[in-house]
Amino acid sequence: MGLLEKIRGGRKYIKRPMAVEVVFAQEAGVLQTLEGAVHVLPGDALLTGVEGERWPVQRARFDASYSARPPTRQGEAGTYIKRPMAVHAIPATQPGQILLDNGRDTIVATPGDWLVADVSGSIWVVAASIFAATYTSLPEVD
Repeated sequence: MGLLEKIRGGRKYIKRPMAVEVVFAQEAGVLQTLEGAVHVLPGDALLTGVEGERWPVQRARFDASYSARPPTRQGEAGTYIKRPMAVHAIPATQPGQILLDNGRDTIVATPGDWLVADVSGSIWVVAASIFAATYTSLPEVD
């Protein structure tokens, strides 16, 4: 069983409607996240979360997943909220590397982190304290 299947076998969660601060990359570069270095392209959204952690989101994925919180207007730097989206997640029990969707960057999970996957099959890593503050479990349905 692959990692994606293991994660999809976990519980469903949803991100709480918490505000994040966003700026948009003006040029290509590398952003150091808690889990490793990730390349960014011009226009990518650079988000700052509840513990000051930073991560990039490709622009098309960002536009489909986040809504501006007034007075911020969609597409401008400012405050955004993640649209509701169910994900599956499991706690990491051993160290591991995760290849990101861009096919070139690898991030690292450590025991206690959470491995999260969305419906498209994207996988990411969330530190335990951040996961506890930003995600809530969905009721299990038989």
